Amino acid sequence: MQLIRLVKHIALSGNGFILHKAMSGRIDVALRAKLTSLVHVCRKMKESCLFGKNLLHLHGKTAFIIGSPLYSNLGDSAIFIAEKQFIKSCGWSSKQIKEVSYDEFYAHRQLLKWMIKPDDIIFGMGGGNMGNQWPNEEEIRYDIITDYPRNEIVVFPQTIHFINDDQKAIKRSQDMYNRHQHLTLIARERKSFEIMKRLYDKPRILLSPDIVFSMTMKQFEIEQKSRSGVLFVTRSDPEKLVDDSVWTYLEKVVESNGRQARKTDMYADESVTKENRFDLVKRKMEEFCAVELVITDRLHGMVFSALTGTPCIAFGNYNHKIEGTYDWIQYLPYVRYVLTKEEAIGAIMELLEIQDCSFDAKPLETPFDNLSEVIGLNTEKRIGNA
Repeated sequence: MQLIRLVKHIALSGNGFILHKAMSGRIDVALRAKLTSLVHVCRKMKESCLFGKNLLHLHGKTAFIIGSPLYSNLGDSAIFIAEKQFIKSCGWSSKQIKEVSYDEFYAHRQLLKWMIKPDDIIFGMGGGNMGNQWPNEEEIRYDIITDYPRNEIVVFPQTIHFINDDQKAIKRSQDMYNRHQHLTLIARERKSFEIMKRLYDKPRILLSPDIVFSMTMKQFEIEQKSRSGVLFVTRSDPEKLVDDSVWTYLEKVVESNGRQARKTDMYADESVTKENRFDLVKRKMEEFCAVELVITDRLHGMVFSALTGTPCIAFGNYNHKIEGTYDWIQYLPYVRYVLTKEEAIGAIMELLEIQDCSFDAKPLETPFDNLSEVIGLNTEKRIGNA
């Protein structure tokens, strides 16, 4: 019993030095292994208790955002920030909104199944990862659907795309999304909406812009800065379509017009945590506020430009998400979608002359109002497409 008490003390205090001292004597190898394992179990219990305490909400319904990103892509961090703010705008208090990161979901999956009540609402992350390009993000949605068959589940605006028209992946997707009776899928562009309507007959399917468009510069605590130069915001992941030679050529065009060309990406330069993600997104947006023009092939490079009133030239990626998102904001005179470097050159000359741009969100109000009706605190659970 003394040994067990010692191990518990070591685990709960997190004092590895005490463990080292306790095990530095002549201890049987098998006993040493058991002690180490017991300490690990006690520490995991402590982590679970702290995690559960932070999620506890005793009165009324709770809104759980599951799968939040704690990786370096700041576009995805901006999506989470906007989702939480949008939920609050629909009548939920900060205390009712609980975040569960991707890693936390799998570390505490059984505890969550016990804590989440049938009348709680679950939100899946928006973004560009429905389909088979990003399997981890797709699998967590499948696991949420499996674990919570009775809960209302809403997946924020998503792009859906299947590489190589993979029929096996498509069939599994149909099986999973069509099995849930209280599921709402929100498409981020018209093409994704058409694909979802064709594949899924059970979920309610809506169409809405990227959720980051629901926020403003003021909500991101960003102030306008003096502008100079041109910022290239480019991608290097599997979604890349534009050849590096195009960027090199356009940099020379920019410099020949007397502007400095700078480069960045949409990644944080330090580890993303729940505590620092807002500041990291704000810092990235401030880079956009400081330039005359952004040239990008990243969706949130275009979105950040639109929100900050920064003239922008956007190339597409390997699927429809950038072109489809541009369709929502093509009324903005300072944002252009191009297919070739020749089109980009013409747009550079024109957009460098534009002054005093500002984001007008009014044309996007109707789809966001439709979305708020689904998310509102007093929304009743519905069955299927009813």
